[in-house]
Amino acid sequence: MKKKIFIWKKTCLLTIIFCLFSCSVLANEKVPYQIAGDILLSDSSVYSIAALDLIFTNKSIQPIRDFTIVFYLFDEDGNPPVMKRNGFVLKIDRKIESEETANILINLDEYFSVIPDDDTEYQIDYLYVSGITYIDGTVYSDPFGLNFFY
Repeated sequence: MKKKIFIWKKTCLLTIIFCLFSCSVLANEKVPYQIAGDILLSDSSVYSIAALDLIFTNKSIQPIRDFTIVFYLFDEDGNPPVMKRNGFVLKIDRKIESEETANILINLDEYFSVIPDDDTEYQIDYLYVSGITYIDGTVYSDPFGLNFFY
């Protein structure tokens, strides 16, 4: 009798683990993009203080007209940088074809109130896409970035 209960508990546990894993995999499949970014802090022809070097992949079958990204910026100690704000919501007007990967450099100079020291490094936290507008007018919306983390 104890052996049957043990087998039953083990079967239930494995079923729960399988369901959680498969739900996670399916949720990641429905996110229509991949995104990564890094902060650049040296002078260039595009920016003089800082820029976001964004890599965006359109995983959907529809071309994208524009999309909105959300991210937070912190220094190496985890503190918000000396700037007007540390949370960003930026709309990117750029056509990206289906399955295309785009490298986009976004100037962040206007958001800095002080030029950071040369040894300061910034890190991006919680980078996600809150909305995508496709060429055909359909819209993907995830205002809190919840789909990206499931």
